[in-house]
Amino acid sequence: MNDPGRPSPAPPGRRAPRRAPLYLGALLVVLVAAVVTVVLVLTGDDDSPVLPVTTGSSTDTSTTTDNRPWTVVWNEEFNGDAVSSADWNVRHDDYLPYEESILTANPQNVKVADGVLTIQAQRERATVGKTTREFTSGYLDTIGKHSWRYGRFEMRAKLPLSTGMWPAFWLRGDNGPGEIDILEAVGGMPRFTHQAVHQSTNGGQGRFQNDFELPSSTVDQWHVYAAEVEPDRITWQIDGTTVFTVPSDQAPWLRETFDEPLNIRLNLQVGGSFPKYYNHPVTESTEFPAKYTIDWIRVSQRT
Repeated sequence: MNDPGRPSPAPPGRRAPRRAPLYLGALLVVLVAAVVTVVLVLTGDDDSPVLPVTTGSSTDTSTTTDNRPWTVVWNEEFNGDAVSSADWNVRHDDYLPYEESILTANPQNVKVADGVLTIQAQRERATVGKTTREFTSGYLDTIGKHSWRYGRFEMRAKLPLSTGMWPAFWLRGDNGPGEIDILEAVGGMPRFTHQAVHQSTNGGQGRFQNDFELPSSTVDQWHVYAAEVEPDRITWQIDGTTVFTVPSDQAPWLRETFDEPLNIRLNLQVGGSFPKYYNHPVTESTEFPAKYTIDWIRVSQRT
């Protein structure tokens, strides 16, 4: 997960000039050129791209040309009694710098039973090398096992409500630094979801992100979270409804960044930078165990 910040304010919009009598044509050309020049000077920044803060679908002026249907090419239904080592890596005795748990493959943190995968955070002390933390949790990925160049990536899941939890469903390129956050959430915010795309997890480059509150129900109920990754856009959906779109005419780096196989990542982080940003850090009163329950994951491609 990329350590999140916030994008810069959106640049001012521009209106097309209305038609005018012919004798005003030359004057209007001069005025429009001057206005455009001023706007470009005010919004240009070679070191820090100007990106909009969005609260719903971004303005989309591009045109989708691929109307072929989606066909499922891979699915994980979690019908066995253990995580499939042919499909998933489960991180063990590991940790991330921007959250507060030790990651383990122990059954109290990662298990498959009753047709679901459960990633469970516990309040328990664990040590890896010289690092000791007060919580444990789980992290799975398909690195080196499965990856897909473009497609629809979706998950049916229930998320934990315990304050300070940070569940995520996300994609990374097999080789590049780009990241697509299909879903992030913050425990203690029962209707909150977050979607994002990062040109680089190293920071300092393009980023679009979106906060979306479920109009009904809460994240601890079953919902389907999806992202359609295509050459000219990325579209996020919850329960089949589009909640966010980033087209390539607003993010010209999309194709270059994500024109490669993408692998899937699932993890439940405890505390850290993201919950703190939204003023919901993990506390002494946070309820454990906290469960991130996944019914299925499916990947579809255009056919």
